[in-house]
Amino acid sequence: MSEPMERRDALTRLTIERFRGFNDRVTLDFDASAVLLVGANGTGKTSLFDAIQWLLVGSVPRLRKQRVHRNEEFAVNRWRQRELAVVEAEWRLGGETIVARRTGTSESSSMEVVNGEHTYQDAAAALILTKLLVRGELPLEEMLLTSGLLQQDDLRALLTTKPHERYRQILRLLGLQVLERFENYSLNRLRLARKDVQARQRAVEEQREVVQSILEEVETLQSQVDSESSPSAYLEAITARLVDSEQFSSSHLPQSLEDLASIGGVARSLLDQIRRLEAFFSTLPDVMPADSSHELETVQAERRRIQEALFQAQEMEESAELALQHVASVHDLVGRLAVAALPLLDESSDQAPCPVCQSLISPRQVAAELALRSADAAALVSARAARDSAQEALAQFQAQLAEQSRIENSLLQTAGDRRTLAAGLRRALLELGSWARPVEDSILSLTPGALPPLPAISDATNDDVLILSWWIEHGPSELRTWMRDIDGELSEIALAAETAGAAAAAVRLAAERSAALPRREVRYREELEHLERLVAAEAMARRIEGDAAVLRERTQAVVTELFRERFGALAPLVNDIYARLDPHPAFKQLNFVVETYRAQGTATASVTDEERSVRANPMLVFSAAQTNVVVLALFLALAWTAGGLPFILLDDPLQAMDDVNALGMADLCRRLRRQRQLVIATHEERFGSLLERKLTGRAEGEDLIVHAFLGWTRAGPSIESRNIQPRLSDASIRVLAS
Repeated sequence: MSEPMERRDALTRLTIERFRGFNDRVTLDFDASAVLLVGANGTGKTSLFDAIQWLLVGSVPRLRKQRVHRNEEFAVNRWRQRELAVVEAEWRLGGETIVARRTGTSESSSMEVVNGEHTYQDAAAALILTKLLVRGELPLEEMLLTSGLLQQDDLRALLTTKPHERYRQILRLLGLQVLERFENYSLNRLRLARKDVQARQRAVEEQREVVQSILEEVETLQSQVDSESSPSAYLEAITARLVDSEQFSSSHLPQSLEDLASIGGVARSLLDQIRRLEAFFSTLPDVMPADSSHELETVQAERRRIQEALFQAQEMEESAELALQHVASVHDLVGRLAVAALPLLDESSDQAPCPVCQSLISPRQVAAELALRSADAAALVSARAARDSAQEALAQFQAQLAEQSRIENSLLQTAGDRRTLAAGLRRALLELGSWARPVEDSILSLTPGALPPLPAISDATNDDVLILSWWIEHGPSELRTWMRDIDGELSEIALAAETAGAAAAAVRLAAERSAALPRREVRYREELEHLERLVAAEAMARRIEGDAAVLRERTQAVVTELFRERFGALAPLVNDIYARLDPHPAFKQLNFVVETYRAQGTATASVTDEERSVRANPMLVFSAAQTNVVVLALFLALAWTAGGLPFILLDDPLQAMDDVNALGMADLCRRLRRQRQLVIATHEERFGSLLERKLTGRAEGEDLIVHAFLGWTRAGPSIESRNIQPRLSDASIRVLAS
């Protein structure tokens, strides 16, 4: 007779709101050893499994991969995008009630876990939930995806993952974490040893470069010290050249390179001054402007005479203009009188009263005189001629005055130029005289006869005429020649002094090199000894690397062998499940080939036709439905043995299976629910009915909850729930169940 099931750990309640296909708040009872979700595709079953995954790990990887844009939202319900999704679950774990709640979006969410009187938030909440749910060291997300939750889209994930990653997953699920840690230790030790060898190899190469660089410095210093001349040799060579060029007499040679360099400093300063004066003298003309003082006095006297004549001509022009105006006025009055009076006079009469005063006049005689006076213009012509003559004389005097003013301004400009030239020449000659004294004191005292004497300058330097006359006589020929000569002499002395300065610097540098050579030799020996120590350390690191490589190889071999043994123990269960589902008529045996590839353990699925001894990779030869069975067999075997989570979640695992496969799967589910809480979904009505019959309990504790997904609207799925209690009254059934 079947024993009653004890009340074990399980998911007892699930609440979903605004998450994916669930819009309105829905709370479902899960407090049973088996929960069956039945309904057509698209009614919300997969959203329920997504909700559990999002609650536990904060993400739904299969959906994240499908996004076109990075910020595309997939967790919050489409009709509630401005709000937050909420998923809450209640577990019974170790006799206590645990409530976990996640709120947020696909990109950001917060989590809260309530465990008795304690409340945890976010990271602390995730940590405590993992500790309560997972029995082992595997991360919650990995445990969930490999032995806790199997969804339609992830059905083949265990087979499609990389072989070495699948090897690690199975290794941990088989309880071989200690071996994995030791294998990781050996791998890390090998990696660290290789890094150490590389670091020490770089250090040796860098030290070799340092040693080589110091050796080159020592050899260069030694060569320079050996080839460097003495200070006396430098001084002798330079002063010999000056003696040959008559710059110094042999009795006045400098006693050191420093003395010669000091003389050169004075010579360079004097040379800069003389070149500035030389540049000024080069701007002076060879012929100076003539003295125009006498001519200027003559021109000024003539200008005054013309100005007086101009005043007289102006007076004559004004008088002629007034006379002309008077004659023209009289002439105009007589003319108008004749025009007015002649019509009133009777020219045929010799005597008649005057039309104006009534006195007796001779009309004929008066008319004749008026006619004669109005017609006579001689006086007017004469007055105009006198006026024109006066204006012409005035214009001539004005032109003469302007010409004299121009000549006077030109002579004044010439006189100003002479004064400016004389003043500049006077200043330059005084500066030249001042310059000559330090030359005589510093240079000539050491080099007697080397510099030509300065030409004599007239004492009358305050007289412009005399100083300009002196320049015309001596400047262009003697002074310019002297300045060119003195420039050349000083340039030679300055060049020799600069050479002496460079030689003195070379001597000092040679002394410094000579003093530095022993120190560099000591440094070379020290760096060479350091290089030898680094080479020895590199050799030791290479030996350690070899030991680590041997340890790594032996560890891999041991772990691989133990993996084979442990998986060999699991193989009968895998093949028992595989045989019950019976996906292929020829390939009846399922196994995993464990081997080492590129220093990593790998696990690859393999199916075998034992009758013909043919082996193949199911991912390459099986159909999609057959491959699903392979994955399901491995998943259920791992879930059965790993025991990490208190539940197994299967989202429509048997799509495209035939009736025989479905019957075997239903029988497996009945056995599985006695080990772990089973939550399974299907879209096929017949398979749902089969599961309902198979999962209906035959003993106490084998309760079943059926959630029928009847349809979907914008408000969310329409769900009808039923609790099916174990059938304990039927004795025949109890006997069969036992």
